[in-house]
Amino acid sequence: MGDRPDPVQAYLDALPPDRKAVLTKLRVLVRELAPRAVEGIQYKMPTYSVGDGYVAGFASQKQYMSLYVDTDAVERHRQALSVRGIDLGKGCIRFRRYEALPLDAVRAVIAESYAVHAEPQT
Repeated sequence: MGDRPDPVQAYLDALPPDRKAVLTKLRVLVRELAPRAVEGIQYKMPTYSVGDGYVAGFASQKQYMSLYVDTDAVERHRQALSVRGIDLGKGCIRFRRYEALPLDAVRAVIAESYAVHAEPQT
């Protein structure tokens, strides 16, 4: 078992330092809130999944950074997420600064997105 390259770390290492710092914080947050999620690269960005279920992903775009989570979770927390500096899409939270993120709401949407896929479906 040799050292395998970490594709998510390689993604982060290729970013400008300010964006690397922000997305590294998101990586830590997602890993904390979705402990059984498998980390990988899909759609050219870091993603987290449980089985076939997509939990979260994040990306550095040209003008902003994005966090992708469960669409329903974003809708449930739309009011709390609708603050200055945040642009919401369907299952997408776009932001320019980490400090602009309403972290309680972000934590909630990540946790809910994880819960949808971590619990066995009956």
